[in-house]
Order: sequence, then structure tokens, then C-alpha cells
Amino acid sequence: MVILQYPLALLALVLVPVLAISARRLAPRIGLVRAWSSWGIRSVIIALLALALSQPLFPRGTYDVTVAVIMDRSRSVSDAGREAAVEWLSTALHGDERTTGDRVALVHVAAQAVPGAMPDPASEVSLSVLPGPRDGSDLYRGIELARAMLPQDTRNRLVLVSDGLDTEGTLSAAQSTDSPIDVLVLPVDRARDVRIERIAAPGRAEAGSIVDMDVVLHAAAAASGRIVVRRNGIPVAVGEGGSASGLPVRLSQGTTALNLQVVAGNDLTRLEATWIPDNRTGDAPENDQGRAVVLSARTGTVMLVSERPESLSGLLSMLQSGGVNVRTGTPSDLAQGSAVLASIDGLVLVDVPRWALPSRFDTLLATWVESTGGGLLMTGGASALGAGGWIGSEVERVLPVKLDPPAQRQIQRGALVLVMHACEMERGNYWGRVICETAIEALTAQDLVGIVEFNHASGDVEWALPLQPAGDKVNALRAARRLAYGDMPDFAPSMHLAVEALAEADAGQRHIVIISDGDPQPPTVALLERMYALDIPASTVLVGGHGRPEDQRRMEYIASATGGDFHRVTDPDQLPRIMIEAAQLASRSFVQEGEAFVAETNAASGPLAGCSVPPPVDAYVLSAVREAPASTPWVLSGDEGTDPLVAWWYQGNGRAAVITVPPDEGWTPQWNQWPDRDRLWIQLARWLRPSPDDGAWALQLREGQGGRVEVAIEAATATTRDVLPTASAVVLAPDGSTKKMALEPTGPGRAVGVFTMDMPGEWLAVAAVSVPDSDAPMFLRSAIAQAWPDEDRAEHADVAALERLAQATGGRVHRLSDQPDRAGLFDRAGLKLLVAPAPIWPWLVIVAAIMLPIDVAIRRLVLRRESTGVQISTPTGHRVSPRRVTKDARGSKPAQHVQAPSSQQAAPKSGDKGKDDALVEGSDAMDRLRRARRQGRGESEDLS
Repeated sequence: MVILQYPLALLALVLVPVLAISARRLAPRIGLVRAWSSWGIRSVIIALLALALSQPLFPRGTYDVTVAVIMDRSRSVSDAGREAAVEWLSTALHGDERTTGDRVALVHVAAQAVPGAMPDPASEVSLSVLPGPRDGSDLYRGIELARAMLPQDTRNRLVLVSDGLDTEGTLSAAQSTDSPIDVLVLPVDRARDVRIERIAAPGRAEAGSIVDMDVVLHAAAAASGRIVVRRNGIPVAVGEGGSASGLPVRLSQGTTALNLQVVAGNDLTRLEATWIPDNRTGDAPENDQGRAVVLSARTGTVMLVSERPESLSGLLSMLQSGGVNVRTGTPSDLAQGSAVLASIDGLVLVDVPRWALPSRFDTLLATWVESTGGGLLMTGGASALGAGGWIGSEVERVLPVKLDPPAQRQIQRGALVLVMHACEMERGNYWGRVICETAIEALTAQDLVGIVEFNHASGDVEWALPLQPAGDKVNALRAARRLAYGDMPDFAPSMHLAVEALAEADAGQRHIVIISDGDPQPPTVALLERMYALDIPASTVLVGGHGRPEDQRRMEYIASATGGDFHRVTDPDQLPRIMIEAAQLASRSFVQEGEAFVAETNAASGPLAGCSVPPPVDAYVLSAVREAPASTPWVLSGDEGTDPLVAWWYQGNGRAAVITVPPDEGWTPQWNQWPDRDRLWIQLARWLRPSPDDGAWALQLREGQGGRVEVAIEAATATTRDVLPTASAVVLAPDGSTKKMALEPTGPGRAVGVFTMDMPGEWLAVAAVSVPDSDAPMFLRSAIAQAWPDEDRAEHADVAALERLAQATGGRVHRLSDQPDRAGLFDRAGLKLLVAPAPIWPWLVIVAAIMLPIDVAIRRLVLRRESTGVQISTPTGHRVSPRRVTKDARGSKPAQHVQAPSSQQAAPKSGDKGKDDALVEGSDAMDRLRRARRQGRGESEDLS
């Protein structure tokens, strides 16, 4: 059966009747037979072209088989089990029933699914590719990806290699597949597993108070061991007979709850309990931990963060003298999780660059301000604001100034060229795009950016993005998304291309960043020496690769020879931070210095209320004024315009402020004599804090089964027990994403909502409570931690789910104990014979093209064999000797001198044959020749 993809194209057949009218008009000129023959051929040509435009497909059958393997890579499957499965499949996929046209495909699946090998006769099953996070199992997604990869011209079989534990619970949806699904069961041996289900602890506690810590354990069988409790990472003695090395415990089968007591810390107390069994056999270490977070009962805490905590001593003393509850920390303290943000109300980043924090913290911090009511103050400094790589970040979006300075400012710009090699690592293409996009976003609009990569098609390096101003970055980001990540054989061509462009660039600083696995051939010494002479450093980032020492030495050599930096990346999350810092090396400094910059003020309000005009500053970080509702009451004036000194605004539920000078006296020596210096910093710190918690309400987080957490607002005083609160909550996940919910009142003094923890880490919950006659909502914070995902909960493989899947799809169940050479994975019995639609429109076009000159010949030319040779007759009836045609073509005689035979000439009788016909034909020809000669000489012709 022929399938038409575009059947409306057949409407072109209406031209066939139109051609019939044309054929009737043409018949008197060329003859009836020739006219209708031409019409028939033209009709066939139109029919063929119309059919070709409809793109018909002709079913074509095949007997080849494709086996798609879906490999479960989640944490519940042991490494030994996966390796045994690969060995089993390596034998099963090379059985006697396999033919040369049979193919193998591979998909890896855990929380995500990624292709491991496309359908090909040479594909093999290996564990060289990781699918990303292993803390979940979405087996249905893996099966769907495998189905999408299956070719349409083979018989197909899917093989799911798994323990059947599906955290998404959607495996049953895969039973609707057209291809049979065989299953290879991977065992899960946790017959003696002990897991810590959860730790229950109060959300807040006074510093130094005793905290009840309930540790809930579940034992698959009776077991003995000890519980080790750590407070903020330090082991502590708990329980009767316990010590810092642990509390001995004997467990019976089932659930056991232990009540332990610990002392709460000052601001944030992280509690961790670890089960250490006496006999590890049958116990999974992944689920032997439990965590809880206890926040300080104090509210209104402001945290000062700097890479140099010793530089904060002056500001710390200043704020403490003003009654601000303040503590100090480093970027590494912030990187510990969202619980740190839950323990504070305000955050002051003093000269902190973006690359000093994990990449996920950018989103986390912006969400903390907008959704949870946090207060953020960012100060100036040599590595702050735009100079610290915050351009294009989520944090910039919540700041009251623009970090990319105005285009009209005459400032020194930088030039950056990214040399992209193949990213041979887990999710390599994804991280390659992240690398480029992060570096591009961190540049200013005036900086130059270019991207060089290797083109497999041409076998040479080329500009994926020629060196050009970043501008609005649309073109650069589009080029980053189109990268092919070719596997270049040699560094020299790409580096030479980048150096030639940078040498001609109008930029103060120029920089090359090479992202590679290190296996291309190294550049020449002459090229490296030229780069050093031109002051064009090349920083190298070693990602993925083959683990060979010579690859790393090659990358280190390029960086050291040119004055660049070398980075070896084992955790892809480090890549954005590295690229942000590299982009700053290519950019000019944002710091404006060299003179006393005088401040101009508008009406001081908000955090600046009551402050007098500040004295001049000797240096500041360049930024741009943001439009309303941002307030910029203090600006610094110069010849090229005004720049912000202090700006503030309310952003979402939170608030943010910027002061473009740091508290360091080296930048503002004249401020030491300013009477309102302390007042400015104290008021800014106080303004960061939201409405104070008056203790009338409490926020409780209670973990249940399956990671479900109850968020409850409860009255904490007698005056609020009869109040029906209106409340909502925002939950901040460890990756910075948010979950919003309305808390439903369950009665006076209580409102409840529920969310599910679907990833390990610390979760921050912030509730906004409004009560009658209140002016503004009150924000309450609490935190909870998940130590391990549901992936680590199961004690046995879900063999029943796998058997149901195989039975529903017509597949078979295999076990590692079976003989792999008898698995019959390429057995064609029971496999549906697919008919692959083959396009036939090219053949139709070819036939139509062949018929076209035939139609032309029928309408224009007629060949006759006569006694004088071959003559050509035109559609008007003129006959011309080939010799005469040749002569006329050379220009000896005009064609019009050859006349057609007179209509008065007698036609030969039908009975005349043979010689008489020849005589008559010859006589006519001679007569015509004589008449033509006379006319040429101008003589009159006797017509009698």
C-alpha cells in the first residue's frame, strides 16, 4: 500500500483537462495523432510530478533485528551487578542467530536517560557513559528513549537490565510498547540492611539548650552495631554508655526509635547520625545516615561574608556596637547548603566574587531574596559586583543596579576566544554549552568574544563565532548552542586562528581558554613564544579524557608557557566557576580610581534616612543606574556621567542594596572623619532584616514516609490560639528550585501544607503569615535535611514488576544465572516484521524528466526518409533539405528563400508507385530549385 504524505498535491491533476483544450487547438497545425500523443505524454508528466509532490512512501520489509539495551545505572544496583550484566550481555549479543545486518543500541538510565550507543552493527554494551544523577530510577524514560532510537526498517527488541525499582512509579506505562521487552533481573542483596529513616528534632532552639533528637531506624533483620552522632561535623557522646566513638545498639527486626539528647549550637546546629553495623554483610552503606537541622531561636541575624574574614573586624565591631545580631563567615560556609540561609535574615557579601561560590548558589541566593524574604547587601571591592563576575547572573537580577556599565563609557575592554574541543565526559555536549554560555554571560557588552572549533566535515578548524563585540550576547549564545564539538587532532591550527584574531583586536587584555581532554598534538614552540610575546595567555581546562598523564602534561605545558592557568576538572559543577573567572581575566578592571570622586545626593530615605552627604571616595566599582522602582539617592558624578554609590529597593518578598565601595578604609580614607559613617552601615544592616519574629507563631517541618514533609504553622502564644491565620509557604530545594504552596487552615491557630523531598540535601521552608489587623506578613523559617533518596530504601529487587512488564509486552525474563548464549536476543520468532516506508518520489521525477524531451520531439520534429535523404518537417509543413539547413545555418542563403510547395500542385495519385513516385518527387524538387534561383537573380517566373 502506497502512503501519500501530502495528498493535496494531487490537485495539480486539474491541469490535465486544460491540456486537452490545448491539444484540440494544436491539432490543425501538427496533426491530430501528434497533438493527442503530446497531450497524453504531458498528462503523464503532470501526473508523475503531482504524485512526486505528494511524497509517496512504498512499504518495504526487512528481516534484520535491532536489540536496544536499557541499562539501569541507579544507586540501588551494585557495581558488581552491573559489571556482571555487561559480561552476560557481551556473550548474549554475539549469539549464533545474529546476522551481519543486526544492530545493537544502548541507553543508560537513572534519574535521567541518555543514549550510550546508537543502533549500529558495531555497537557494544559498556559502562563508559554515566546518565547523570544516580539518586533515582525513571525506567519508563529510559524505555521511551530506547523506543525513539529504534530504526523503522528492522524488527526490534528491547532488553531492560534493572532491579525493577522505579522511584517515579511509571514503569507500568511502558507496557504499551509495540516491541517486546525482555528483562535481565539484577539482584539486590539487602537482606540484613539497616537504614536510618529520619531524625526528628525541633526546628529552633536556644543556644546551649538541650535538644531532643529522635533517631528512627528500620532493620530488615536483627542486627547489632553502634550509632555515631556528630554535631556540626564533630562526634559527641550521646545516651547512657555512649561516647564520641558511638552508642552501642542492638536492633530487632522492624522499626526502632532512639531518643537522644544533644546541646544546641549558637546559630546553626547540623545533626548527623550514622549507623555502623558489627557485620556489614547484607547492609547498604548508602542509607546509614540521617540528618537534621536546628536553627537558633534568635532572629534578625546578619551574616558578613568575605574571602578574608580578618578584614571584617572593623565592620563587625561597628555593627555589634549598634545592636545588630551579626556573625562572620567565608564563601565556603555559604556553600554548605540552604540551611545557612535559613539561619540568617540578612547577608552582606564584602568583595566576594561569583567564582568563590558553587554555581548553584547563584540561583539559590536570588530565590532566597525574592521568595523567602531575605535581605542582601553587596559591597564594592576589587573582586565585587561586575569585577567579580556577577554580570549576567541571577543575583544581578535582584540587585538595584546594573552591573554592566553603560556603552558610552570609554573603558578598556577585553577579548576572549574559547577553543572548544570534544567534551568526552558525562553529558559532554550539555556541559560544553554551559561552559560557553557562562563565559559569554560574564562578559560586558563591550568585550570581544569568539569561539573556535574543529569541523569534521571540512577537516579543519573554523570560527563558530568570529571575534566580535558581545553586545546583547544573542549571537554568541546562539553560536554556543550550535557547537558540534569536533575531535580536533592538533591544537596548533585552532590556537593560530585565535592568536591572529586577538593580535589585531582593539582590546586591553586578551585571553584564550582551551577546553579539551588533552589528546590533540601540542602546538609548536614558536607559536607559544609568539603568544607570550604578544601577552596572550592561554588557560587550559582538562575535562574528561582518557586519564593519561601525557594529556595533563600537555595542557599544563600550554598554560605555563603562555602565562595562563591550568585547571583539571573532575566535578562538572566546577566548570561554570572556572569560566566566570577566565572571562574576567579577559575583561578590563571595573574599578574607577585615581581621583577624589564627589557624591551627589537626592532625598535620603529608606536605609539612608538621616544620613548627611558623604565625603568623596578615592575608588569605587563601576555600575549603572537601574530604572524605577530602584532608588539611587547617592551617585558619583564625572565627565562621562553619573555612577551609583548607594542604591536599594524591595525585590519580591525581600530587599537588596548595593554600595559600590567596600568598608575597607583604603578605598574611603576620608570617611573616617565622616560622622555618619557608622550610622550608614548600621542602618543598612538593620534594613536588610524583615519584620522581626515576635514568637507568636512557630513553623514546624515533620517528615513522614516517602520523603513527604508536613509544613505546619502553629500558634505559639495564648493570644494566637484562636486566630485563623492566612499563610503561604515557599520551599527552597537544594538545587535552588522552589515549590510554592498555600497553607490550608485546619482550625484556629493552625495551617498545614505538604511537599515531597525528591533529592538529598537541605531544604529551606519559609512561611508568610498574615493575621487580621496586621500591616505586613511575618516570615518564619525552618529547615529540614534528607540524607539519602528513596532509591536507597528497597531491600529486594522488584522482580514481580519486571515479570509483569515482560509478560505484557511479549518479552522474556532472563537472569544472570542463565546461559547467555541461549538467550536468543536476536531470535526473530515473535518479533513484528516492520515495513519501512521507502520514498519513491525521486524515481517519479526521473521518469518525468525522461518523458519531457519525447513530448518536445513529438510537437516539434518529424523524421522522414525520402529518396533525396532525410528531410525535417516543421509543424507548419515546410520541408528543408538537411544540406540547405546546414548552408542556411552558415549564412549563405536566407531561410525564407526556400518556399513551401504550392497548394495548386497536383498530388500524386494513390495508385502511382515506385519509379513514377520517384520521378514526380525529383521533378518537383528540380522545379522548386529553379524557381528559387530565378528569384535570387530577380528574374520573373512564368507561371503558365
